[in-house]
Amino acid sequence: DLEPFFKSFEIWDRKAYNTLEDFKAGVPPEPFITGKADAAKVVDYYGTLNKLCAIGSVEKMYIPPHVDKTKGVFDNQLLWEKGFIDMLMSGPLTINASSKILEVGCGRGRITYHT
Repeated sequence: DLEPFFKSFEIWDRKAYNTLEDFKAGVPPEPFITGKADAAKVVDYYGTLNKLCAIGSVEKMYIPPHVDKTKGVFDNQLLWEKGFIDMLMSGPLTINASSKILEVGCGRGRITYHT
């Protein structure tokens, strides 16, 4: 049943942020998840999304650019992520093998797995 998945989209339509003006005025942050009903909607959303991603072999919930057209989605994710990390290590950031990196994002940190 996809109805709970579609109903879960109402949660993503909320204002889930405060502006700089709000911050300067002392307005407290807007809560995104406000109770068990909201939490259930998040479960419905990701439960269905996870199944849809599994159908297409998309483990990490994003589809990478084609790095190697002879490879599938998962292998292209690995190649793209390795290239991204290589670019960071040789590019604008001065990081090396002894550096510590904090990935702040969503998910399980799989993009920084290669480091």
